[in-house]
Amino acid sequence: MAHVKYEQLREHFARLALRPLSTMGMMHLYGLRLWHRACNTQELYEVAVIDEIQMMADPRRDIVKKICQDTGDELCEQHYESITIAGRAGRRGCLYPDGLATTLHLDDFDYLIECLKQPFDNVKRVGLFRFYEQVELFAGQLPDLSFKQILGKFGENCRLDGSYFLCHHDHIKKIANMLEKVHGLSLENRCNFCFAPVNVRDPKAMYHLLRDATSFGQKLPVNVAMGMPKSSARNDSELLDLEIRHRVLSMYLWLSNHFDEETFSYAKKVEATPSCIC
Repeated sequence: MAHVKYEQLREHFARLALRPLSTMGMMHLYGLRLWHRACNTQELYEVAVIDEIQMMADPRRDIVKKICQDTGDELCEQHYESITIAGRAGRRGCLYPDGLATTLHLDDFDYLIECLKQPFDNVKRVGLFRFYEQVELFAGQLPDLSFKQILGKFGENCRLDGSYFLCHHDHIKKIANMLEKVHGLSLENRCNFCFAPVNVRDPKAMYHLLRDATSFGQKLPVNVAMGMPKSSARNDSELLDLEIRHRVLSMYLWLSNHFDEETFSYAKKVEATPSCIC
């Protein structure tokens, strides 16, 4: 198991005077969330960090050296019993439906070929997630229950055969519980706020979601009450603060796409803000 401290990586990059990827989108660089543009094989980069989700965003090539996992303080090289191989090598329905895959070491190439020749496993079960229309019909039968209680009862009363399972929704129930005392929200509005992309373990992000929902329920314009940092991040705590700001802005943009433009009238300003706080 290989461990690498974040501070060691930062010092190493500083010594080499390397620049990370820049502009458009976001990614984690060993715990550091940075703006980047999607990697491709047509451009040269000094540093290209490829995580296990993104891989290379070139639809024809797939090269993976190691799989690492963020544990909070350090990076751990993981050895999985099963992983997706060449998942980004070719994309159905796009300009490059077929792709190429290779390995870093020649000794691994025969094993890659062996893996790619294996037949696909049959999907035994499929996850189902409740959508608003279903919740609305169910809530009509239980008008006296809170939204959190409705979600719980919905899961308890679902009848699924062995081909399906109900996806977990604990994070939605946690948001619903937080918004329980917010007045002026219709069932659909409450669903949209509960489905917002927010980290329920982040108190600051949850506070901003509560604030947005409260303003919306009071028929007030929803703004972004968040100051701008005076300088670039100089330590881990300031870097974490930048991450939180980015998450809050992303959440605001998501909400602006699900509600009236007049209510979330700061959307265009928010779109331009991330480039100023990175």
